Amino acid sequence: MVKISNIGEFNFQPESGKLSHITDVFIGRAGKNLRFRKFRSLIEIQSSATEIGIVLKEVDIASLVEGADTGVNFLTTIGAIFRIKEIAEEKKSAGHNSFGVTLDISCLPRGEQGSIFTAIGEIANSIDVQLGIGYSLSRYSPPPEKWARSITPVAPVHPNFAGWGDPLLPIHVVVGLGYEAGKAFGSVQYLEPSKCTPLMPVSPEERFLGAVKNKNSDFLKRYPNPLYYEVMQPARTYLSLESLLSGILRDHRAILLPFGPKILFSLSLLAGLVHPEAAIWYVEGEDYHQSDEGSPSGHASLFVCDLTANTNSADVSLS
Repeated sequence: MVKISNIGEFNFQPESGKLSHITDVFIGRAGKNLRFRKFRSLIEIQSSATEIGIVLKEVDIASLVEGADTGVNFLTTIGAIFRIKEIAEEKKSAGHNSFGVTLDISCLPRGEQGSIFTAIGEIANSIDVQLGIGYSLSRYSPPPEKWARSITPVAPVHPNFAGWGDPLLPIHVVVGLGYEAGKAFGSVQYLEPSKCTPLMPVSPEERFLGAVKNKNSDFLKRYPNPLYYEVMQPARTYLSLESLLSGILRDHRAILLPFGPKILFSLSLLAGLVHPEAAIWYVEGEDYHQSDEGSPSGHASLFVCDLTANTNSADVSLS
């Protein structure tokens, strides 16, 4: 269990310049992802920082290394976790009180995020973590007619996010809405909750909201009155999500299904580190959307917070 404090955010507009950002490790998905390249171009990190590009298959490393930018370490998720734990231990052994890690989650699959956030939570129990979560918003693209992969049963994104609430309590599901309408509806039916709270994303790409409402019209007939959140205001979104989760856990088991924009998924994992009794679930196959490989909109955000070990209560503070 961790404690979160000093929550803040930086917002980038299409005309924004670079932001100087101090971190020990910067992690993003490797490859030709334009959204990853966009966010990386918006921040300036110190030369001593370790940059890691996540590759999904070990066989892809050789092709990425050839002609790659100097200083980028191409690693699988397991390799990246080993490296950040190693750097954190080196910082602690050298007498430092904190360790900085920044993730660009724009194109980082949810399964990889679950493993990395688990590692960050473990590190925070040994040394204070200064966490940054970067997100580059893609330009609007219409929803696909069909998802490329078949639906598989919903499950926790990682064993650490399976939750350990009282099994006798009723289930309250929080569902992020996006283009995955059938998966959202099917997942909720599978869980048979006593309550369901939909979360509706609002972003500068104005056509996205209408497309999400249209895609989820049947779901919204069954579960009307969604809560709206601003995709590009991650600090406010996190605090609202954490407050919602705290209330649910008083008399329900909480299961989060953060479909839609990946920033909601990352913030849900963060809330799960504070409230390990809550479960963060996903559906294998809903990771990819054409926006992952699409053009960046020019809008981006950097969420920042401090994580420390907390053996008592899950306090949240905003600086």
